[in-house]
Amino acid sequence: MPTDNPETPRPLPDRPNLRHLKDQAKDLLKAGGAASLTHAQFKIARSYGFDSWPKLKAHIDSLEEIGQLKLAIDSNDLGQVKKLMTHNPELHRAPLGYNKNGPLTWVAECRIPWEPPGHVRLAMAAWMIDHGSDIHQGGDGPLMRAALFGPRIPMMELLVARGADVNAEWNGYYPIIFAPCETMEPLALKWLLDQDGVAAIPKASRAESQQANLDALKVKLDDDDRKAIAALPKDKRCVNPAFGPAWD
Repeated sequence: MPTDNPETPRPLPDRPNLRHLKDQAKDLLKAGGAASLTHAQFKIARSYGFDSWPKLKAHIDSLEEIGQLKLAIDSNDLGQVKKLMTHNPELHRAPLGYNKNGPLTWVAECRIPWEPPGHVRLAMAAWMIDHGSDIHQGGDGPLMRAALFGPRIPMMELLVARGADVNAEWNGYYPIIFAPCETMEPLALKWLLDQDGVAAIPKASRAESQQANLDALKVKLDDDDRKAIAALPKDKRCVNPAFGPAWD
């Protein structure tokens, strides 16, 4: 990782390439800015805030591995995910997913490809949990992201069965149950409310409003209800107040 540098270090490019950095060292040597290639590489490393070339190289290698892991997840390539994370267990804590919570959070979100979690994606999440991924990363980030949409309920079921906390506060302040409220997803919200021990704390100040919020616990959805909700059009806004912006 970067270390303190007497001079202000410059940031690495968004997608740093080791070959490009080697070329920078060669150019520095040719320009007479270093006594040897080793010295030039050292100076390049220091310019980016690293105390040695090997440490800069290790950092670049780790970024390349993270990119490979994300590609494997997005491709639902369970075999490649296992291979990468077995070779380097530190990838279980790689800065991936929402707020960089971790790879399990990215897996649970099912964003790429955008689809309900199939058997491969569910198997991927289960394998990662069993082999070192923290199910509570970021304050139960995996469950929070899965809870955003009803079709992800199978992922929510897997996470809770493996120990995810439905009463967790993501990032220390955002209760998991807020996620389906934010996206107005009744199925995901109802699933969370149905879990044992879930704490639904209304934010309203008036007693009547608090009771109305808590009455959501009495709602019962059967299979026909769920099908009807799933069939509702998703291509229009249901709220358009006079004080709101001009919607796209």
